[in-house]
Amino acid sequence: MNTGGGSDTITVGIKKHYLYLAVGVVIGFGAGYVSAMAFNVRTRVAPDAAAALPSFAELATVEVDIAGRPSRGPDDALVTLLEFTDYECPYCGQYFRETYPSLLAEYEGKLRYVVRNFPISALHPHAQKAAEAAECAYEQGGFWEYHDVLFERAPVLGVGSLKAYAADMGLDTQAFDACVDSGRKAAVVAKDMQDGIGYGVGGTPTFFLNGRRLAGVLPPAEFIAYIDAAIEEAQARARDAP
Repeated sequence: MNTGGGSDTITVGIKKHYLYLAVGVVIGFGAGYVSAMAFNVRTRVAPDAAAALPSFAELATVEVDIAGRPSRGPDDALVTLLEFTDYECPYCGQYFRETYPSLLAEYEGKLRYVVRNFPISALHPHAQKAAEAAECAYEQGGFWEYHDVLFERAPVLGVGSLKAYAADMGLDTQAFDACVDSGRKAAVVAKDMQDGIGYGVGGTPTFFLNGRRLAGVLPPAEFIAYIDAAIEEAQARARDAP
């Protein structure tokens, strides 16, 4: 698990776009969620949808920060995949069930996987507190198990359930419950959301693969093809480096 060490900024070609939060949150949540649904339908229903997907080199690029965020896999991996997620989002749940396990298995030891929060509270009333609870679990070193439990148990994500899941995991329940009740992790979640909006996140799930943005749910084979392309690009850059 990453604690903030090593290289925590992925630098790519275009400048970060800063949006006014008051307008960006409203517009981004509404339009972005709809666009995520449309993307999901296109990739899941049309059998030839893959032909319409952009190549890895054609994806938009953004400078993203992963410092101090939960991560798994080698810090020096050639490929870093950052996910902005919402634990109550049905599309995030679909990705968790259908694609996420394949990526972990296919790239074990080769992929650095990072998660940041993007709860869309206007649509998912339990998502904010679930994100805070995940941060409380992270504080005790239990982020990834708790992350999985949240998706496995969604949409049962009320505060009482969040606390029960932590107890079932064997976390320090007194410290966990106090962390959740205090709301002190809300600032961490808000920072993730502010950064996400600045990176162009409008809906969930949204991914950044070595800084290249992917939005919506892709079938495992298409996601793997993008990761393979990212590895090839990183290897080529390493060969060309002085």
